[in-house]
Amino acid sequence: MSKKSTLNLPERLDISEAVSLKERMDKALDKDSTVLDVKADKVECVDSAGVQLLLSFRAAAIEAGKAVSLSNPTDEFLAAVELLGAMELLEL
Repeated sequence: MSKKSTLNLPERLDISEAVSLKERMDKALDKDSTVLDVKADKVECVDSAGVQLLLSFRAAAIEAGKAVSLSNPTDEFLAAVELLGAMELLEL
């Protein structure tokens, strides 16, 4: 049975939140879980730094043998990810 943990993304997935979000991501990676659910239901603002951080988190999780799912992305999140050409990289 897989153990699941959740990472809630902030309203601003941008450079202003990068340091604190990176710390939360590192803690999520350290947890004894096999599935990491990233909730994007509150994201209102996204920039390239935020998407890069999310891509880096996803790569680190996969390298650690963890599955990553992205749930409930907002329209703003999806629009930004599409504009930056990262839909396939995030498997959306």
